Amino acid sequence: MQINRPWADVWELCPKHDTMARIHIHPEHQLQRIQDLRQRFESLVQLPAEILLKQPAPKKWSPGEIVEHMVEAHKLYVPKLDTALNAAAPTERWEALKAGRMASFLYKGFAPKDGKVRYKMKTQQVFEPKQLPQVADAATLDKVFEAFRASLEHLAQSARSSAEKDVAPHRFNSAIGPVVRFNAAEAVEFILRHNERHFFQLDQTLKALGA
Repeated sequence: MQINRPWADVWELCPKHDTMARIHIHPEHQLQRIQDLRQRFESLVQLPAEILLKQPAPKKWSPGEIVEHMVEAHKLYVPKLDTALNAAAPTERWEALKAGRMASFLYKGFAPKDGKVRYKMKTQQVFEPKQLPQVADAATLDKVFEAFRASLEHLAQSARSSAEKDVAPHRFNSAIGPVVRFNAAEAVEFILRHNERHFFQLDQTLKALGA
């Protein structure tokens, strides 16, 4: 996620954020989208390692590094999600949950517009890929890919669990700090949309590599 300004400043880009429409979160829709990412990922891994490890330009991430970034970004939410879901009381399964205004604004900002990524930002160091920039070989790539499969499974488990819990009272700071706070369902949606944004980036990177 390429970001040049703090989220607080990005929030100011939306002058009507106090009255903007809030996103409805549907767990079944989340699970369908996670499955779609699984399928797209398994198609990606069929490509030769030399393509998946190649940067399209200097200082641009390779396809493998993009995947590792998604792993690193999700990793910071694992204990937060697990703690919140363990604390939440079971409830009747819900079909839709209205996200908060800030979360809704961020969700909408993730989606590409006119074939381009919006709100580009400089990636904070904690979210940067760590293994492949050091050892860009097929063995390391396989480890990153296995970690991403585990990440998608954790995301699916969290979506299923949040649908059967009263998640609203249990909020936690996002990975970028208290300026954004999520409940478990909102965090799952945030991670999912973040991944979808980067699968768009993967498509653009592969085109640049002629793959």
